[in-house]
Amino acid sequence: MSKKTSKPARVKPTLQNLQRIFLTGLFIIAPVAVSLWVLAILVRFMENLLGPIFRNLLGETYIPGIGFVSLILLILLLGFVASNILGRRFLKNAQQFLEKVPLFNKIYLTVRGISDEILGGEQQRAFKSVVLVPFPSPGIRTVGFITAAPTEAGPGVVGVFVPTVPNITTGFYLIYPESEVQSTSLTIEEGIRLVISAGLSRNPGEKNGKNPPDQG
Repeated sequence: MSKKTSKPARVKPTLQNLQRIFLTGLFIIAPVAVSLWVLAILVRFMENLLGPIFRNLLGETYIPGIGFVSLILLILLLGFVASNILGRRFLKNAQQFLEKVPLFNKIYLTVRGISDEILGGEQQRAFKSVVLVPFPSPGIRTVGFITAAPTEAGPGVVGVFVPTVPNITTGFYLIYPESEVQSTSLTIEEGIRLVISAGLSRNPGEKNGKNPPDQG
């Protein structure tokens, strides 16, 4: 009487396994792809600032990338000019003129404030601290940056800049009573990184959304 031999169980690739493998690969390639995408947008933006001018001047002899390279050289030139006394005086007068141009000055002052926060030193900083404020309605809080409040607002109030996400060069300037402003332990850099990443960049002390345990 022949004996039936049982076949060994065969591991078959299930849809769940394929999904797990796909997500693993996606997690690896996503940061690289997004970084390259943002870099490409930045390069294209810089190229389009001066590129059309050279394209009109050079015609068919124009080579893509000239606008980008020219802008880099212009930035270096401005940095060199700003490194001496006469250049700083000239740039200061130019900034004062731009601050008085209607409509343009609103955008310029906001962008300059953000650039001072990211690139400037402690003395140049317009933001004093990172706070949480009720916005856009009571019971909901959002990240804001303490700035200066106008003297006409009276005592006991603070000025807060609430940026939009992820473009922090635009936002809302709001005046709050000090009692409605909640302080945080975030530095300015951490606050800006948190806003730009739409909350994906956690605090250095956090892991997996949990606060570190108290040491005692």
